[in-house]
Amino acid sequence: MKRRVLLLAVAVMMTITPAPAQFETPVTWTNYQATDSNNAVFPGTLKVAWAFDTGGKINGSLAISGDTIYVDSFSKKVFALDLKTGRKRWEATVPRIVMSTPIVADGLVIVGTGTNQVLTDSGATTIWGNPAGDDVIALRQSDGTVVWTYHTVGEDMPTPAVVGTNLIFSNGDMHAYALNIKTGKLLWKTALPGITTMSATATGDGRAFVIASRGLDYIFSNNATHMIALDPKTGAIAWSAHYGNSDCSPTVADHLVMCEGSSYLWYGVRGLGWMGRNDVEAYDMRTGHRAWRWVGDPGYFTMLGSSERGIAGMVHGGILYQSIPTLDEMGAFRLTDGKLLWTFRSAGSVKMSPLYWDGFLIFGDTEGLLYAVDATTGQINNIVAKKLPFTTSAPVIVGETLFIANGTHLYAIPLDSLVLR
Repeated sequence: MKRRVLLLAVAVMMTITPAPAQFETPVTWTNYQATDSNNAVFPGTLKVAWAFDTGGKINGSLAISGDTIYVDSFSKKVFALDLKTGRKRWEATVPRIVMSTPIVADGLVIVGTGTNQVLTDSGATTIWGNPAGDDVIALRQSDGTVVWTYHTVGEDMPTPAVVGTNLIFSNGDMHAYALNIKTGKLLWKTALPGITTMSATATGDGRAFVIASRGLDYIFSNNATHMIALDPKTGAIAWSAHYGNSDCSPTVADHLVMCEGSSYLWYGVRGLGWMGRNDVEAYDMRTGHRAWRWVGDPGYFTMLGSSERGIAGMVHGGILYQSIPTLDEMGAFRLTDGKLLWTFRSAGSVKMSPLYWDGFLIFGDTEGLLYAVDATTGQINNIVAKKLPFTTSAPVIVGETLFIANGTHLYAIPLDSLVLR
């Protein structure tokens, strides 16, 4: 009788199918949007709705590790929140404003402080930041206590990237740096021909890519800006190209590194002071040779939400999805040759990277509208209005939930309330 009961129990166990995991998220978050193509979308069945007020404007993008989401804000605080409930696990106060994407690796959460304050801008020498300098700060992932701090002369808003045990970033004092991620010790420091304002470090094909601009000159011309490929081990410059925008993080995919540039037209003419155009270029990651270029029509830059004039793109399925801020458009570019496949006209500028989810693009604009757009045709699927402009904080998707910042709040929004079926 005991044997029969035991066999029955074994048979029942063999027929039970384990419940699917609610989500599959990374353990580490090692660069802007965590993936080379900037499409921070993770599978699962998670479907939740909550809101959390950080007490300050959110311009930095989000990071996820396991069941925790990390966000920083102008409140001079960094938060670790439960992914399912939005409940605060810990908060850490830092000396100044933070707007970088948190980096999560080696048991640490790393952020950078800074503002766009111009301290020196003579063309040859440029320093943007605080008079007292700024900091890259490593917090213990378990409780938010400070583990190490690295001080710099310029602002440290640009998001770093992790390569092995090196934390690599460029900043507002015309340098690129590599720190040991565990200790914060300086490994190398390389002089650059300009500053990086918000552009995150990107990596690919054994290189680290940064954008440096000659201070305020970058507003007027791509020629004042350099896209630079660095050796992540030594900091040596492998190649440099006259192109980019120091607000725009490079997008890397299929051995190409892409960036959006900006330039002004008729600057100083009455009534046309903010008129300009965006363009997009792709370079071979290994050689620095330009693969293709697209030039947009004239339009207008705006300060609404943020002052960024170049926005990081996102790649999925051989297509670069790229915001065009001067035209209030989202464009789809064929990766192989840069051919523009379609454009979608939004109500305001899109200053965040979009996401690709289940055939749709998800993004918000500076008019406070949240969009679902067919990724193949560019046709509108649905629009949801929020109270405040969407700025540069790029969203993430886990399972069936969109996590996105609007104003001071971080929201978890079920995707079936946005995407219409």
